Amino acid sequence: MTVKLDRLLPTKQFQPLYKKQLQAPLRTDRHITQAAIDILGFTAEEKLGIFKLTGAVMHHGNMKFKQKPREEQAEPDGTEEADKIAYLMGLNSADMLKALCFPRVKVGNEMVTKGQTVPQVNNSVMALCKSVYEKMFLWMVIRINEMLDTKQPRQFFIGVLDIAGFEIFDFNSFEQLCINFTNEKLQQFFNHHMFVLEQEEYKKEGIEWEFIDFGMDLAACIELIEKPMGIFSILEEECMFPKASDTTFKNKLHDQHLGKTQAFGKPKPAKGKPEAHFSLAHYAGVVDYNINGWLDKNKDPLNDSVIQLYQKSSNKLLSLLYASHSSGDANLLSSIIQYTSVEEMLNFGETGCLHGHNINCFDVMLCTFTVDIFDKNEKLASTLSTSQLRDALKVSQKPEESRSISNCLISFLMNREKRFEENEALVE
Repeated sequence: MTVKLDRLLPTKQFQPLYKKQLQAPLRTDRHITQAAIDILGFTAEEKLGIFKLTGAVMHHGNMKFKQKPREEQAEPDGTEEADKIAYLMGLNSADMLKALCFPRVKVGNEMVTKGQTVPQVNNSVMALCKSVYEKMFLWMVIRINEMLDTKQPRQFFIGVLDIAGFEIFDFNSFEQLCINFTNEKLQQFFNHHMFVLEQEEYKKEGIEWEFIDFGMDLAACIELIEKPMGIFSILEEECMFPKASDTTFKNKLHDQHLGKTQAFGKPKPAKGKPEAHFSLAHYAGVVDYNINGWLDKNKDPLNDSVIQLYQKSSNKLLSLLYASHSSGDANLLSSIIQYTSVEEMLNFGETGCLHGHNINCFDVMLCTFTVDIFDKNEKLASTLSTSQLRDALKVSQKPEESRSISNCLISFLMNREKRFEENEALVE
């Protein structure tokens, strides 16, 4: 079954969900994705559900609300996007909009209808679409693992670690901090096991080598974010106080960290650039952050009235994802920390110790492949423009005595170039 994605995603340009522009996928990418889903054994109904929910998530950024005249109450500014979302998610558009603008909340033992301002509705919409995407992503991971599972004993496995994901924009908010925090921990772990231990191996083998410092002092930034009285800790504390605001959060951060650590700084105002309240010295560079709305984003309260509609949806995948949902689920920050504990990455370190030679060979392949991609991609090239990351690639290329590119790698690179040419021909 081939899904006609043009009908699911008729909008060519999607509004950003958080300062990032979204593009509809290329036609060739769609066919490749659908073929992969079929191979993995997803049913036609599940595949259609995946694409419908993905389309609905992208359309959430196009929803608009306005303030009623002489009131603070929000109301829909057109229903075209809401109708598309409701269709894709198997909901009634009018019921969904009513639940967004007038959610029912529990006060004591009674349920009452609560009015919403435009910012409150926008925050609710963003929280819902992120929740849908997260639940669907985790469901797909579980399904793929089940489909690839085998009862036969395993001797080897391949682990893929994406570490080139730091985000540095003109405007950086809570989402960028969570992403950069995760990459900071992964980068530290990767540096230690792939470069520090690797250089020690050079010394053991008697290879002449000048030790390179790969900026392993990432602990200062990581501890500043996650340790007690760090950024996350203060944010969690502020979310508990009813009268807390962005200003009180900023003041606490400055009082606790400004001038006490080199990793934390106060950005200088610059013409033409968005306001920034503090800066962090990440591995990939100094990032200026704007803290407006962080308290609301961390709480990310899900609109229970809309969730109840999800549970009754005619889209079976959506109703399945929220079948066991209960109000008061963990907030966004708790979820981020849950998925970034170093303990959960121990398998990677163990693999590095047991199969170091195989990883070294793969490292050469990865760096050759990576450099080729970065040269053709302006965004990624700018991400890796720091001296630390450039130095990090050097260890994989030297010394030549300890590494050799096998015929398999040469064949791999030739096949890759051939696939690139075929894909470019299809796009043309």
